[in-house]
Amino acid sequence: MIAWQSFIACGALFFICALCGQSAADTSLTLDQPECAGISGFRRMWDTPVVCSADGFTKVVDKGPFGKAPSAFWAPEQRKNGENGALVFDAIHRSLLVRFPNAAERIAEQVGKGQSISKVELVLPFKGCEFWPEGYVDPSGMSFMGDRWVKNPPNWHALVWGLRKPWKADPEIGPTFNAFINGLGYWKKFGAQDEDEDRFAMRFGPAEVSQRNSEGRVDVTAFLTSEDFGKTPAERLRVLTTYGFLLRKWETYDTRYKDGWNGYEYGPATGGRGLLIDTPRLELTFTPRPSPNIGRGDGGEGLNFAARVHQLRQKPQGKPTAVMPTAEELKTLADKFASRKPTWMPEWQWQRVQELANADSKHSAFQFPADLGGYGRWLDEILARPYRNFIGHLTPFTAIEALKYGDAWPAPVLNHMKKYWEEWLMTDRRYTDLVHPQGIYGDDNQKYLARTGDWRGNTSFYRAGYTREMSTMNFNHLAVTGLCWEESHRVGVRDGRRTLRTGKPAAAPLVLVRRFDTGIHRPLLPRAHTARSEGIRQLGADGTRPDDGKKHVDQDR
Repeated sequence: MIAWQSFIACGALFFICALCGQSAADTSLTLDQPECAGISGFRRMWDTPVVCSADGFTKVVDKGPFGKAPSAFWAPEQRKNGENGALVFDAIHRSLLVRFPNAAERIAEQVGKGQSISKVELVLPFKGCEFWPEGYVDPSGMSFMGDRWVKNPPNWHALVWGLRKPWKADPEIGPTFNAFINGLGYWKKFGAQDEDEDRFAMRFGPAEVSQRNSEGRVDVTAFLTSEDFGKTPAERLRVLTTYGFLLRKWETYDTRYKDGWNGYEYGPATGGRGLLIDTPRLELTFTPRPSPNIGRGDGGEGLNFAARVHQLRQKPQGKPTAVMPTAEELKTLADKFASRKPTWMPEWQWQRVQELANADSKHSAFQFPADLGGYGRWLDEILARPYRNFIGHLTPFTAIEALKYGDAWPAPVLNHMKKYWEEWLMTDRRYTDLVHPQGIYGDDNQKYLARTGDWRGNTSFYRAGYTREMSTMNFNHLAVTGLCWEESHRVGVRDGRRTLRTGKPAAAPLVLVRRFDTGIHRPLLPRAHTARSEGIRQLGADGTRPDDGKKHVDQDR
């Protein structure tokens, strides 16, 4: 009887172990000496390698009641003593690259002992969260936002991709926004974005890395078990060891920081706030089960890094895709976009336009920059805008700016503004699924967050409420102008056209809709507005029209 009971007990123990996925003989391996490098989409960093480490350079930025915390600074002029950059990544411009150079040897040794890989986790120890990250503008309405960021610590997440190119954390030849080996081998698309040549399409995560979850754990077992990362175990081991990971933050903005009753969105533009981490680890679990000898990942591209560098010095691979125009190219652009008198406009009216353009010395009319310095500062201002950054009634200006000058921008700058507006327009949702930005009909964004935990929220200044219902005229005009900015956003255009043509609510008199891939400019102007706009256009500065010299009061003003 006792023997029978012992047999049952042993069987139960075996069943429990099987359910847990780990037996008493399972062994573990921790790799805790990674190489880390940062790549940044800020213009001045496109070709600057950044070696990163847990003791990398940070500086406390204190803005009183609005928040105080360390920020990572990667720009070389900030790291004056040659310090490494801190381990940080955000959802807009800054990505962190991580690899474990000794992984192949250590893992092959364990497998050679009759062990099979059952689990692989990338562990990201939380160190802090930035309030005021390098390179990004502060919210324009901080008095509206108050201490909302301080009182409600975020619970943001990490996303991970596997890379397809070899790299080494090095201040001279390390990876950059343009290159996997600086100056020698280039990503197919800036920021390692191409899923055929730069990184694998499979995404790992999201894994929370926050104050309440101090160790984010990303299951990356597929790196060594899935044929998506290599046909043989040796190939997959090489991918893990030589190419490693790319890390980004998941939350491109966060509507938990929106004021539920206020239409203004000053708090949610948090995509640039980076997650600071301590030294990443790779933790592997092995089960005692014989498996094929996987070798040590020898013989593939990139493992002999010195030989690869030597080869690229003889014949560089690819070309940079984040590039500034030359002085001669900029001269051509400046001539193309120079302010000129329209053919229909009389000389007297053109003179008046020039007077108005320069009436305010602090806010003079925009002139296309004629030198590389001014052009670069302009691009930096654009790249400094986090996604869904609300700048009040000037927000649609960023769309108009992109429509008019997008062809004159480097690809990363235009790409940034397209993503900026994609986050606003929420084109994957019907407007009927969205609620009024001020929550004036019962349901609101904060209630949606409480139900779902979805940081995206379910409202948009440019899709919900003000584009279909009466509000103050400035809100109606502002919402519709932003809504119709790009024809490729079919949902936004449909909603915007309805507003313009029905006159409910009051509509912006002119919206440019642009398809970037064809270069088509097409005005959306309702018929009812055409004659009126012509009347405004022909009314002189002194209230007279050129045809009769009489003074008129235009009823549409």
